[in-house]
Amino acid sequence: MYEFILKHLIDLIDDASKGSILIYNPKENYMEFKACIGFDFEKLKNVKLKVEELFLYKENKLKEASIIRNPEKYDRLNISSEKYTSLKKIRALDIKSTISVPLYIDSTFFGIVNIDSCVSYSSFSDEDLKLTVYIKNELEMAMKNIIYLNKLKEYANFDSLTGVMNKRFFCENFKCIDKKIVYTLVYIDLNNFKYINDTYGHFKGDEVLKKFCYVVNKNIRNSDLFARVGGDEFVLLFKNMNKENAKAKINSIKLQLENIVDFSFGLKEFKYDNEISLDELLKEVDIKMYTQKKKTSIGG
Repeated sequence: MYEFILKHLIDLIDDASKGSILIYNPKENYMEFKACIGFDFEKLKNVKLKVEELFLYKENKLKEASIIRNPEKYDRLNISSEKYTSLKKIRALDIKSTISVPLYIDSTFFGIVNIDSCVSYSSFSDEDLKLTVYIKNELEMAMKNIIYLNKLKEYANFDSLTGVMNKRFFCENFKCIDKKIVYTLVYIDLNNFKYINDTYGHFKGDEVLKKFCYVVNKNIRNSDLFARVGGDEFVLLFKNMNKENAKAKINSIKLQLENIVDFSFGLKEFKYDNEISLDELLKEVDIKMYTQKKKTSIGG
């Protein structure tokens, strides 16, 4: 979407030849390049700018669009020498004029669109600026709708408390697994979770669930699937991992959580085929998990 926006803005504005979109990361207070035309994006995406380093911040505290004449000179004086050198090296400063436009979603700063010219320091007129601002207003409305749609999708696919997949979304992703490689499915149930809720309250229970999911997510790969399927029950699907390695990974997670919560688990290594269903796999690892849970209870 960002590249589509840039392309059409560049086509509409005389002398425009390049452009970029930076999105604000409020947690880290820096701007990230999300799209560009006319620059090497693979190199540019590694450069992160502080909000205070932006021309528009110095000019008007990000309140309105502006034309920057000789942006290279501005960057040389206002950004760190390290970032300036990086931008110079990848030829991201080979421009003479820029229209810089702030983006807001529900009155909250969201990002910046830069439309660049390599033609002249006098490129871009007030009419170009007005046109860009008009398109910017339409763009903000479109982006707002996309953000809301993404939130709806997130609510439908992810657990609101822990942020991990829900069971329905896990099942959808399971349908797309590779039938040629080995997987290990793990069923997890937190031990004594009812006791935590009854003794310390549900707020404490929620904190335990969130901490558990945080530690698990930190220890798995992007290709693995992790979902909450019940109040204190979870499933993990390790891609291209055998039973022994999966068990070692789970035990490592247990050690990291030993002062927070204990859990029981059952696992199964398999190669998927049409003769076995996810429900059958889940039933099998669920039985193995409860077998381990009973042994833990007896041992205690």
